[in-house]
Formats: sequence, structure tokens, C-alpha cells
Amino acid sequence: MLRPFLQHPHPRVRANTIEGLQENGDPSAIPFLIPFLKDEDNRIRANAITALSRFEVEAILDEVKKMVEDDRPRMRDSATWVLKGLRGNEAAIILQNLLADPEPTVRQNAIRALAQQGDPSNVQALQAFLAASPDPADAALARKALQYIQTVRQP
Repeated sequence: MLRPFLQHPHPRVRANTIEGLQENGDPSAIPFLIPFLKDEDNRIRANAITALSRFEVEAILDEVKKMVEDDRPRMRDSATWVLKGLRGNEAAIILQNLLADPEPTVRQNAIRALAQQGDPSNVQALQAFLAASPDPADAALARKALQYIQTVRQP
């Protein structure tokens, strides 16, 4: 019932349709989602990656890496949104690399995503970033992220 909306002319409708297909959890949607991994709209592409990650499709990190290398800040920022939901060392490393992004929004969302991952290995990266961060907003957010990770780690 949702699949026809994947061809809707409005990007937000297509993005919402992808979210709906993800929520349905039907693996038969996978072939219909894969083409959206290369969509030019950041929200559509991020939603497709997130949906496919729920189905454990292996191409996810390769596509996220392409988003991170994109010249458009919105595309890199959408990658942080996808990565916050992925666990594992490779996703954490990609986020840690985004701490050096020239765009403040991307850096700050990378900090948030590292905190949301809650991985103890992110503590060292955030501490190093905090020590070198000249931006007061970034530093304040990194301190909050470290506090959050410490709280989550408490038994």
C-alpha cells in the first residue's frame, strides 16, 4: 500500500514512505529501498540507510561513508543522524572523524551521536576533541556528551 508513494514528486512524502516501510518491517521492501541509497535528497538517503540498517543490509556503512565525503553539509549532517543508530567500531570511527568537520552543525551533531551511541570507546575521542576544541559551543556540548556517557555507563 505504501510503495506507490515512493514515486511521489514531493521528497518529504518519499522520505515518510521509507520510514513507513521500515516500521512495517517487511523484508520484501528491501529491493524498493536500495535505489534511494543514492538519492540526492539528504533526508531520503538517510531514511533509506536507516531503514536498510534495520534489515541488516551490509551496504549501509559504504553509503554512509559516501554521505560523509559529500561536499554538502546537509548530506554530512544526515550521516550523523544515521550513525547515531548504528553500533560498532566502524560507525564510531566515522563519527569521530566528523568531529573535525568544518561545519559547526555537523560537528555538534556528531558529538550528540557519539553520546547517543553510549559506547565507552567514544569517551577518549570526545576527551581529545574537548582538549583541542577552540569553539565554546562545541566544548560545552562535548562536556555534556561525556557526562551523558558516564551516566549511561553507571550500573
